[in-house]
Amino acid sequence: MPADQPYYSLPSTDALRSLEVDPQTGLSDDEVKSRREQYGANELHHAQRRSIWLILLEQFKSVVIIILALAGIAALVTAQWTEAAAIAAVERPPSRPS
Repeated sequence: MPADQPYYSLPSTDALRSLEVDPQTGLSDDEVKSRREQYGANELHHAQRRSIWLILLEQFKSVVIIILALAGIAALVTAQWTEAAAIAAVERPPSRPS
């Protein structure tokens, strides 16, 4: 198996052989303990969720976004609804990853 090929992309028989696992019996208790010591627990680390307010605040780190926000406010003040809607559509925050 190439070192850069992930296990999930292999056929199950190749992945089991590469990981030295018997598909009928799995890993022995000693092997489980050894692999946990070597690789750590099989856990996913959850990223800390950011609040919608923090995401909104981070949008204003860009000068372009600040200019668009000012243009949007100006469009609203002057009752140019189409322009204000177009600016708001461009300026919306990015969608959250699922």
